Amino acid sequence: MPIVSPNVPEGEDGTQRRAMLDRYLDRVLGKTEGFAHIAIEPAGTDRFEQHHYRWPGKRDEMVDTMIRESEMSNVWICPMVLATEKRAEGTGVDRRILHADLDGCGLREGWEDLGVWIVESGTPGHFHAYLELDTPVMDPRAYKGLCRAFGRLLAASGKPDAKIVDNDLLRPPGTRNHKPGNDGRTVHMDPRRTGQTRTAAYVVRQYNRRFGASETVDSLTDAERGGLADTIDTVEPAPFDVSTYPRLHAFEVPPNPDRSEWIARACEAVRVAGLTVAHAKWFIARFPDLQSRVERDRSIGRDFVEYTWHSLDLDSRPTAADKRAEDDEATRVIMGDTETAARDENLRGASAPVCGLPDDWTVSDAAAVGAGILDGTHQRLRPDRLIRKDDTALLYSGRTHSIYGPSGSGKSLLGQYVCAEALKAGDRVLYLDFEACLDDVCWRLLDLGVTVEQLRRFDYIHPETPLSSTALKAWTESLGTYGVAVIDGMTAALTTWNASGLDNDDVTKWHRAVVEPIAKRTGAATVTIDHTPKPTAGYSGNGFAMGAQAKRAVLTGASYELKPLKGRDFRVGGVGVVELYCEKDRHGGVKAHCGADKLAAVVEVSSDDEGRMTVSVWPNRGELANADLESLAGVDATHAQKVAELVELLDRHGIDPGFGRDRAKCELLTLRPDFGAKNSVWSAALRQRRGRSEVALRVADEVHTPPEDAFEDNGFGD
Repeated sequence: MPIVSPNVPEGEDGTQRRAMLDRYLDRVLGKTEGFAHIAIEPAGTDRFEQHHYRWPGKRDEMVDTMIRESEMSNVWICPMVLATEKRAEGTGVDRRILHADLDGCGLREGWEDLGVWIVESGTPGHFHAYLELDTPVMDPRAYKGLCRAFGRLLAASGKPDAKIVDNDLLRPPGTRNHKPGNDGRTVHMDPRRTGQTRTAAYVVRQYNRRFGASETVDSLTDAERGGLADTIDTVEPAPFDVSTYPRLHAFEVPPNPDRSEWIARACEAVRVAGLTVAHAKWFIARFPDLQSRVERDRSIGRDFVEYTWHSLDLDSRPTAADKRAEDDEATRVIMGDTETAARDENLRGASAPVCGLPDDWTVSDAAAVGAGILDGTHQRLRPDRLIRKDDTALLYSGRTHSIYGPSGSGKSLLGQYVCAEALKAGDRVLYLDFEACLDDVCWRLLDLGVTVEQLRRFDYIHPETPLSSTALKAWTESLGTYGVAVIDGMTAALTTWNASGLDNDDVTKWHRAVVEPIAKRTGAATVTIDHTPKPTAGYSGNGFAMGAQAKRAVLTGASYELKPLKGRDFRVGGVGVVELYCEKDRHGGVKAHCGADKLAAVVEVSSDDEGRMTVSVWPNRGELANADLESLAGVDATHAQKVAELVELLDRHGIDPGFGRDRAKCELLTLRPDFGAKNSVWSAALRQRRGRSEVALRVADEVHTPPEDAFEDNGFGD
């Protein structure tokens, strides 16, 4: 057979070479988390240097190195993300890409029909071939056998068995080949690549068709053949009988659907059934509305089903045993076998348990919870952390919260104060710090009165690399009980996970993967520290943290905005004051004790010349001023005194707390025309009275519910 050589362009600049390398990395490494490995050999030397990079977090750094070094050196890459920093065989994370090194073997006619794509390595007649599988190969022995079979299937002559394991090194496109005689020729990726996805069974069938069964047996070692057989046995070719999968059989798409959402739902249903992405493509094609979206993306070179499938969390994929149990159950249902249901008449009509589903999809016993509420076993959730001077708490244990405000407003200080109070109470504290360092936090805690002995219960972590979903789940499950958990620096944390704080989906996924498990697992009042947009002195706020609205929507506890008072900044040897406004309270236990303007607390921080701090959390500004006016070094005592005087006058003359400023002014000045005050004094006084009145009404309503006839003959008529 003649050798078919790909037609490749010449004469690229650095930008074009980087673009080629980026396309290659997107294809072979994708978004799989782990370590990428490269090797560098300076031209004309025998020095061989290996390097590893955290993938995908250090992608840009690795690409810069590869392009720069390839100007004068040979560069290779392992075309698979590995699980370890050592480039060891069998450590591949996602063995989805088959590869073959076809140096001097050529390509047989019809290679394009197999769905492979080709890299020309810079030496005439030397090629690398790649093929993407629809499902990762779990057994490294099977992967080795498939790579061997794949290479021999493509080769026009010879047996290309040099590169058949998951830790091989190959030349990536965009780099240069500095072997003698190549003169730094650029490594190219064939522009005619088809990039089709195949099954492992397809590769084996094509191999057997070309060489026959005897050649297959002779070509693979016993270990490779055994692992390959196990792999092939788990692959079921599409199309398939949907009626044998109850959830897929019942799957319906509504009219005018959100196509992206319903494609994701379809992929998830197919995944839970234990099937593959090939099945998902065939299944989705049955729904014209969904397939139209797939075809639209295909026209621009994007496989939307592949993209959606690989975005799913595959860690909870059911085992083969789960799948067999589900199939057995489906067979009994389809064949009319009701024996199982007849065993317990009491469960007739209830949802039957489904094999293969995660525990969080099982039906919960609402009746038991309701009975527990009535008999007092289940207590209503009340806030119990960050306690004000009036013994009202602002944070809920086991729930997630957010504290946000402009830079320098004391967000981290407030979070550390909550930690200090928990440590003093004997609790353990978890602190994930994405912005500062351990020295800074320890200084702050010691200044807040924490002892070294108490710091032994302070678990500090400074993450710089993201955890995979599997590692993250294992880490959260290893946590013990905490009283408080603080995640300081939400923007930096999201960036660590390559997530955007502007994207609602990214924020929601990150919160559910990182923040919620900490709160649920440890029982801690969990607090994220975040910023508000455009921080300026005297920032008035808009009730939201910077970025996506989901930052507040996903919270299971409460959210607070810090508003610093102008001229009351925190400083050593002074007194700082900030107001804390409750913008969300899912359980209502905090807002019942807030004013109409949502003011939840006024935080006063007094510092001596050595930096030692005393923190007081007051219910409102009026109480702060009345408590100790002279202690507010920098707080306008005249203003506070005027507010207190006005409140006393309004109370004495019975002015309705519900009146607005102009109405209240008119009423009071009719009685006291000699009293004068600025509008800011009036606003502060009315806000204080209104908040106090609402709290009193709520308390009174809880203590006493009037009888039905209490409103009869009230003198106001019908």
